[in-house]
Amino acid sequence: MKPPSTSAYNTVASEESNDTKSQVIPHTSPISTKEPSDGIVGGETWTRGELQPLAYRDKKFAIAFWVHFLFVIVTSSFAPSIIRDIVQDVQESRSIEILKKNRLLHVLDVDREMEPKLYDGAPGGYSTTQDSNANSLNDYNNRDFDTRNGSDPFGGLDLSRAMSFSVFVIAASIFISLGFLLVALFYLQHHAEEIIKGSFFFIIGYFASKGIHSLLSSGLPDINNFNGSSQGREMIRKANEDGKFAIASIDFILCIFFACYAKAFWKNIPFAASTMRTGVTACKSNLGVFTFAFFTPLLNVLILTVQTMALVTILNFLGAFEEQDAATSKTSVYMAVTLFILSVFWTWEVTKNVSVAIVSGAVGTWWFTPREASSFCSSAVTGSIRRATTYSFGSICFGSLIVTVLNVANDSLIRLRQSKQCLLLFCVVQCLLELLEKLAEYFNKWAMIYVGLYGYDFLTAGKSAVTLFKARGWSSIISNNLVHRALMTVATFISLATGLLVSIIWNLSQFNNSDNQVVQLFSFIYFYIGFVVSLINSNILLSVIGAASDTAIVCFAEASCELEVNHPELSVMMHVSYAQAWPEVDFRREQV
Repeated sequence: MKPPSTSAYNTVASEESNDTKSQVIPHTSPISTKEPSDGIVGGETWTRGELQPLAYRDKKFAIAFWVHFLFVIVTSSFAPSIIRDIVQDVQESRSIEILKKNRLLHVLDVDREMEPKLYDGAPGGYSTTQDSNANSLNDYNNRDFDTRNGSDPFGGLDLSRAMSFSVFVIAASIFISLGFLLVALFYLQHHAEEIIKGSFFFIIGYFASKGIHSLLSSGLPDINNFNGSSQGREMIRKANEDGKFAIASIDFILCIFFACYAKAFWKNIPFAASTMRTGVTACKSNLGVFTFAFFTPLLNVLILTVQTMALVTILNFLGAFEEQDAATSKTSVYMAVTLFILSVFWTWEVTKNVSVAIVSGAVGTWWFTPREASSFCSSAVTGSIRRATTYSFGSICFGSLIVTVLNVANDSLIRLRQSKQCLLLFCVVQCLLELLEKLAEYFNKWAMIYVGLYGYDFLTAGKSAVTLFKARGWSSIISNNLVHRALMTVATFISLATGLLVSIIWNLSQFNNSDNQVVQLFSFIYFYIGFVVSLINSNILLSVIGAASDTAIVCFAEASCELEVNHPELSVMMHVSYAQAWPEVDFRREQV
């Protein structure tokens, strides 16, 4: 991805000067072909991003990540033998318990033969206490379910088939959600504005209906069967009514909040829809950007398995599975688990940000040189994958580590501030939280987009992104999250449809046993599994659209002229929607 030179771009722009002069955007001046590279915009100094030469940046953090991951792999290699020893110990302990129980039965038999007969009123004069204990233990050991006389606890359902069907549910949920996603891409491209508006109506309607349901529901179970005084019954009834009104009040407050939020940002919806449409168009031209994101869940599961095995090894080394000093064991285990959590979240952040960098690099190439970004495995996609996993991988690891540490530290500080025992540290905590908030400006998703676009190191990318948006005065544009909220709504509907379809398939396969309660229970379980699997898959794949939309915002802020030359229809749409949302702001304002 390389932006065209100024002379080449001016030549192209001069050839189309007659067309561009006739396209006057409402509420703004005609689209200009002059784009400031350095200057002062809106009182802030900013510099237009430039594609950096190929070089490894933030190498120390890439080395640290791979050393940490190599340590995890080597440590996990000892886990199988440790787990095998633990299983053997458990089996030996169970064998000892069984042996003790058998010896007890043998002692009972011997005692019954050797001891004198004791009368307890039973026929024959023998004591029935020992016989009943021995027989109950033998019956328990030799217990078996009789499925021939209608006592099958599963009601005739083939349990092995039902469990194996879960594998089909997981695979089917992935591919069904992919089918729904392809349909969603069409609607996201052609009906983006309606989808964003619909997401507001959905969440407002959800809380309104939930509040009404809370008012009309009976709340706590019926208290007519309560065996207590009338005064106690009245207290329970009053608490029930107060609880219903409290829950309904919270729902209605959230409904009003989102209604006010929608009213405040309603004028921004056309511009958000234009960025979404631009991002979808870029992704459809380069479908290969979905590849890494599609395999991300499987990759994370495999890595999590290895990390868990490494944790088992470390805990065994610390003696967590043996009896020792409680204080030492607790401290060591706490540190090991904390490092395990940091490793897991760091890895997840890295995989997520690699996907963001891949998408932003491919969309950037599509923005500046669309000839290189027009197929599934275009040079834009392959080049972006290569840069994100090699040259920019250190920057991605650096940013991911900082974000992970800040999130963990921020959560810890919030819990510390909420503790009543830390009131004296309240001022210190406030200062630390403010410092973390300022640092977070440099370490957000926009920095990763700059890393993918231009190949900057992470700190430079974060600073450039913040400076650009402050210069443009776009703080409200990048903070409203209209696109991402709409994508979450789309993912929710895809997941509901997938879970419902999987449940219908299960019910059809068990048509003869449709009245069986166990079949109905598995139908609910499979609906839930299909919903969760589809929700994870849909959110990850739709996050590609979100990253492409965010990249479109950055490129539009920096290089809107290139969009006008390479994609004139999308350029007009974005300029018109921008002018409608902010008619008092001249997009081309500059002081050089």
